[in-house]
Amino acid sequence: MEMMISKLKSVKHIEGGSVRNFIISQIFIIFSLVAVIICSFVSFYKDYKESLIVANETTVAEVGSELHSFVEKGASLLISSAEAVSHMQSKGRPNREISEYLVHVTNSAQILETSCFNGFYGLINGKFIDGAGWVPPAGYNPVETDWYKNAVQADGKIAIIPVYKDAYTGKFIISLSIALADKKSVVSFDIILDEIQELAKNIVTEAHNQIFIIDYNGTVISNDENNILSSSEEVHSLLDRIKNNHEEKFDTRINSREVIVNAENVLDTWYITMITDKKELAKTVLGKLTPFVIALLIILLLTLYLCSSNFKARYQIGQYANTLNKNKSELEHQLVAQWNQLDKKSRNLVQMQEAVIEGMATVIEYRDLNTGMHVQNTKRYVMMITKYLYNNGLYPDEVNQRFVNIIGNAAAMHDIGKVAISDRILNKPGKLDPDEYEIMKNHTIIGAGLVRQVFGKSIDEDMLRMCIDVVQYHHEKWNGTGYPIGLIGEDIPLSARIMAIADVFDAIVSKRVYKDAVPVEEVFEIIRKDEGSHFDPELAEIFLSMQNEIKNYLASLQSK
Repeated sequence: MEMMISKLKSVKHIEGGSVRNFIISQIFIIFSLVAVIICSFVSFYKDYKESLIVANETTVAEVGSELHSFVEKGASLLISSAEAVSHMQSKGRPNREISEYLVHVTNSAQILETSCFNGFYGLINGKFIDGAGWVPPAGYNPVETDWYKNAVQADGKIAIIPVYKDAYTGKFIISLSIALADKKSVVSFDIILDEIQELAKNIVTEAHNQIFIIDYNGTVISNDENNILSSSEEVHSLLDRIKNNHEEKFDTRINSREVIVNAENVLDTWYITMITDKKELAKTVLGKLTPFVIALLIILLLTLYLCSSNFKARYQIGQYANTLNKNKSELEHQLVAQWNQLDKKSRNLVQMQEAVIEGMATVIEYRDLNTGMHVQNTKRYVMMITKYLYNNGLYPDEVNQRFVNIIGNAAAMHDIGKVAISDRILNKPGKLDPDEYEIMKNHTIIGAGLVRQVFGKSIDEDMLRMCIDVVQYHHEKWNGTGYPIGLIGEDIPLSARIMAIADVFDAIVSKRVYKDAVPVEEVFEIIRKDEGSHFDPELAEIFLSMQNEIKNYLASLQSK
């Protein structure tokens, strides 16, 4: 400062008052810049801390979502199997057939997942049945087990059994179980925790973060080797705090260390927990802020030097202002461009979902030599019937514009379960024998599971429900003799009843490797004959009323 004053005094044309004003202005600049440094430091520290906390919340939510999705895959299989077993009970099927079914679905689960899905078992009609072939030891009483008692208490809802060691595999597992319609029988499904443990171990986080998966009994399923929770007392103390806290984020102390806790509840069974050490967080933030502070100090010193050397340096302020305005304009332009891009992506999302559905359906066409144009043809017939219902105000509680918009995509998925059927059976030129036919029938259950697994929550609930209904029930018959459940009449979803007519019509009227095409007039007579037995009589009459439109469509296919 003294050097600056001496330089100013050497300038004879500057009066004393101007010097004083200049010194005052420079002091003001110094204090202003220091204030900017302090405010910027505090603001950046706060923003960075909040951004890291938000990132932690996002990470916890993503892990919770993956774990939730993992369990839902098993739950979907359990629900489908439980419905089938309940139906077999209602039909008086013997336990031998139910046991064969549980063995089959246990093996089928391997098509959809890895060996972490351990198998189906349960207490059916007072007898323990295990689809994996495990024989219980003497004295084993299923009624006294948690998987049975919890399922009965859940009263028709899925019960999740806490972590325990499986007597058969020796591994730590969880069980999903559900009581059947008779309130006494229970079907259960085991999930080995190997994949859940790997999920937690592979999560990459900041050095100041640790992540845990804790069940509601205080068991840490998987965690870092050098973790902050060094005793079971600390685990239970933290778990109590999480349960009693109504917010997803809170501050607390663990081992005399100030921490931030982010917790996500998964299925009322686990807590995905992220612990952030405040001291380590501060070190990380300070490390990131150091270059910023140094840069500001350099700017401050450079500004003082230039101002003390020449008053004309003040013009740089204008240059800085112009630069800031230019950067502001560029940033605003970039933000507008990015917003437009995001908007375009959101508009394309629906098209992408439909493209995925069409792609999956195309896979079936290429594998199945019998299919050919089957997917496109059946989709066309389904849309003919649906538009007729909509235009004439039939089934107004179900058939609205939304129903019309999504049933075509659902129809394209109806045979997706055939991906799990071997080529030997799928493309057999002759008639299937009884065993082969039983295997072929499984494509409905497998297909429904695939739809749940592939799409999950990536499409809305209406679309997912209709896809599952069409895939699983399009081989049900009006008189209850269909499969896989044997539903009767209007218990069969409307979308599946429409699909049944389109599917059978195209299968008969089209050429297959095992048969020639049947003339269309004969096929119409077959549809009429099966009204009230195979097909919904009202829907069949609607389909038959559109014979000219159907014939014109078939003629257009032959001309191509």
